[in-house]
Amino acid sequence: MILAYRYAHTRLQGAGTYGIVYSMTVKAHPDAKVAFASLSFARTTNEDQYLAAVEAHLSGLKRFIDAGIYVNTIWFPNLFVVPLIVWYNHTQEELDALTSPHLQSLRDTGVDVAYQSTLYPTYLDMYNDQPSVQNSEIGGFLFGGRIIPKALFNTEDGFQSFLEFVTTQIRNGDSAAYITMPSTKEYPDNAVLPAWRDSAGFVITLV
Repeated sequence: MILAYRYAHTRLQGAGTYGIVYSMTVKAHPDAKVAFASLSFARTTNEDQYLAAVEAHLSGLKRFIDAGIYVNTIWFPNLFVVPLIVWYNHTQEELDALTSPHLQSLRDTGVDVAYQSTLYPTYLDMYNDQPSVQNSEIGGFLFGGRIIPKALFNTEDGFQSFLEFVTTQIRNGDSAAYITMPSTKEYPDNAVLPAWRDSAGFVITLV
């Protein structure tokens, strides 16, 4: 048995696909206020309008990723839901201000967007008040996912390839979740899975 850490055997760092991780070190952050928001819009008889709103949301996620905001996006054939927009140690007013242009871009497509936000004094308060962040019914779904690299969003061709994937899923009647993965700006090269460091998020398909 060998120990892989920051300065030794770094190639062996990874998830179960590379080896068995039986121990790891995590960093605890001090508790703080949490700004929370959610939004949703439904599909009407106009498919093009719905897909235009989907594109507006996905293309606008970069501002949230760059700000270090956790965003959980779930799309269905007839409904688009963002149940979690979580900004650690920021105020409701700050989150509303950052979200405002995003909401406008959605409404410019003609969809009716529902939006709400609030402020929690601690993360635990948010966790206890929001069912969508509590225990997931993992046993009720078959999950399969892929990490989405940030480089995919650096070019128009890259973004269009991701958008085509989402559009195809919606038209085929499939559902999936896209979860942003904001990372710290300065970090040691010791991620459990190094690909996380360069990722914009990951997609979980629901079957």
